[in-house]
Amino acid sequence: NGTLDVSGATTAAAITASGIIKTDDTTAATSTTDGSLQTDGGLSVAADAVIGDDLKLLSDAAVLSFGADSDVTVTHVADTGLTIKNAHTSGNSGVGAVLTLQTGDTDMADGNVLGHIKFQAPDEGQGTDAILVGAGILAEAEGDFSSSSNATAMVFQTASSETAAEKMRLDSNGDLGIGVANPTRQLHIAKSAAADIVALTDGATITPDFAAGQNFSVTLAGNRTLANPTNIVA
Repeated sequence: NGTLDVSGATTAAAITASGIIKTDDTTAATSTTDGSLQTDGGLSVAADAVIGDDLKLLSDAAVLSFGADSDVTVTHVADTGLTIKNAHTSGNSGVGAVLTLQTGDTDMADGNVLGHIKFQAPDEGQGTDAILVGAGILAEAEGDFSSSSNATAMVFQTASSETAAEKMRLDSNGDLGIGVANPTRQLHIAKSAAADIVALTDGATITPDFAAGQNFSVTLAGNRTLANPTNIVA
């Protein structure tokens, strides 16, 4: 109990302990000059560090470095966000910075999500719909994973007056569906309103393959050809 003050005229003063150094003081740290443990210099930890609550980097442009040679960094950009950088300048074959979202699921099934990025304005003053997730991008399993299959779709979500929901999907076959959860063509569009194909140049050829029930309006004028139409009802 009490205060231990280490000081002196020399430039180096140290406490060396072969056991545990412990403080029972519970003073919270809100800056670099308070809290139950303070240092005016750096802090070196040879093993793991466990922190029970918030970790604050108070300086603008603060950097988190990873790796024995600090080859990957995360840098704070004041009032903007974070920059992830691969600082490895040789031998990385142009890989750049890689961000991998992983799941710990040991039995991936149809519909399971591998990773999800969400966009939101939770502090918007209007509340209700305004603070819901407005957009998202996720990777979703298209079936049970196995030793021969990891079929995955990329799902794009947007919102109007709702929590962001699926509006477009790129499946594992490379088919893109807009308003279609199970696209069967390279570009598969479902839309209740008519879609017009316009501004074709002379000599152009369009080859539609419209699914039954889809509503398209094709206007031909000049030297234009409508080739091999299928599923079109006059």
